[in-house]
Amino acid sequence: EFRHQADHGGVASLAFVTGLGRGGGGAGAARQHAHLMVTGSAAGALCVWDLGKRQRACVVAHAHRGRIASAAAVPNEELLVTSGEDNQLRVWVFDQVHALGGAAGAVAGPPRVLRSRGGHWSPPNRVRFHPARPDYLLTSGTDRTLRGFNLYRPQQTFEFSQRTAEAAKRQKKKKKAKAKKGGGDGARRPWGTIVGFEVSQAKEHEWASVIACHENTGEASTWNFARKRVSSKPIGGRGLRLDISAVSISACGHYCVVGTDSGKLERYNLQSGNFYRAYPAAASRKAHRGQVTGVQIDAVNFSVVSSGLDGTLKVWDYHEHKLQRMVQIPDRDSGEGVREGE
Repeated sequence: EFRHQADHGGVASLAFVTGLGRGGGGAGAARQHAHLMVTGSAAGALCVWDLGKRQRACVVAHAHRGRIASAAAVPNEELLVTSGEDNQLRVWVFDQVHALGGAAGAVAGPPRVLRSRGGHWSPPNRVRFHPARPDYLLTSGTDRTLRGFNLYRPQQTFEFSQRTAEAAKRQKKKKKAKAKKGGGDGARRPWGTIVGFEVSQAKEHEWASVIACHENTGEASTWNFARKRVSSKPIGGRGLRLDISAVSISACGHYCVVGTDSGKLERYNLQSGNFYRAYPAAASRKAHRGQVTGVQIDAVNFSVVSSGLDGTLKVWDYHEHKLQRMVQIPDRDSGEGVREGE
């Protein structure tokens, strides 16, 4: 009788792997007697059982987010295919099998992911083509992830890492440490759901080229498309008490403009994350009465267009930070202002 640990949940799927070390001598001969049963749990854990020794060999605790719906072994191969509620299809390889000597037979180490395909595990809410790479589609979802989908080469599809390069280096140096140090720009941030993002091809290989605004967050995250990870230089956080609601990147890739729930419109340096200037230039004034619902910089860095719940569409001089013209949008029956995309 085999039993899962309580925190792993019930058994949701099951498969038998019998193709370990088929043929050959040496290490393969030691592995040919390994017969494994693999169970997928309701909590997303993958448990490997050694049928010869009648005991659990290893556990992959977070093989999937949520229930592992199905598992199937490839006949006469050291491969296992699993699918889960997280909209992921993964191929696992059992290449960590070793002999114990004598009549003990063989046991299997934890399998590793050989290939993986998937998408958002909850509904996507924003979709946009990369301006310089029409084969890439960037999407964000309510699962708090940002992904890049290649329309022609699925193997090049990826999820942006939410761990900065600095944090990744520290993790490699401190693999054996039991406790992780918190704080600092390199730490992983609990970003909320992305409600809007902008992509630029300029300076893509120098610094961040993607900026995103999030629910319940006074900062905008920045992402490096070339490195496929979040940047350590977020935008905002300079006393902004309300959420950032709209973002845009300049054509040169050096600056970004963000709008807030309070009606502020501010320009930041995208490389350093430092505040540059506000629209209008007077710090005491706001660009809109109420939330900024959209902002866009033109293709030649001449004008900035913003919209707000006050029912106005405003055009600002990009360099002088002065209002050039304003259009009053007629009120709708709902009484709401200009929404993003309208």
